[in-house]
Amino acid sequence: MRFLKLSRLVKGIGILNRIDPDTVDRIEDFLAEGTTRTSIRILRIMAIMGIVCHFMACVWVAAGRAADEAGKNSWLRQDIKEYSYLDTEGGAYVMKIYLGAFYFCFTTMTTIGYGDVHPYSNTERIVAICLQCFGGFMYAYVISSLTSIVTMEDANAKHTRERLDAVASYIQKMDLPSDLGRRVRRCVLV
Repeated sequence: MRFLKLSRLVKGIGILNRIDPDTVDRIEDFLAEGTTRTSIRILRIMAIMGIVCHFMACVWVAAGRAADEAGKNSWLRQDIKEYSYLDTEGGAYVMKIYLGAFYFCFTTMTTIGYGDVHPYSNTERIVAICLQCFGGFMYAYVISSLTSIVTMEDANAKHTRERLDAVASYIQKMDLPSDLGRRVRRCVLV
């Protein structure tokens, strides 16, 4: 597995060697900015949440199919009146089924839980309980990650303010001209 990642890295390096060095420097500078790193972390959290919600939706559809196959009432029968077993494999209502399942899992994972889509059979209830537990852990992960990002931003802002205060004190102590002091402060901000 690592060999495959290594081969992709080597190919990527080959592509980077063909790109203008100034362009690579600009890309590195862009990725090194604090705002960009924060945005990438937030997008990563959102992507993880979407992928987890997708897998949870697949499990929820499977639970509905299992209940329906057993001849029991299911969320699929209640939500999609014209539901057919084949619709979960690419039938006319596959998108409606998927969106219903994704909606249920997203509202469950974010602890909103409107209650308009809910389990009808015992199988679906058991799966819903498991999804709620897993969704709770996922929600805790998202909240802790966002808290970490905000805390890190606050720490970085505090560090920058302290550096600027130290520079301002030095400029005042050395009685530097205002133009030079402004340029020094700009260098500190970079």
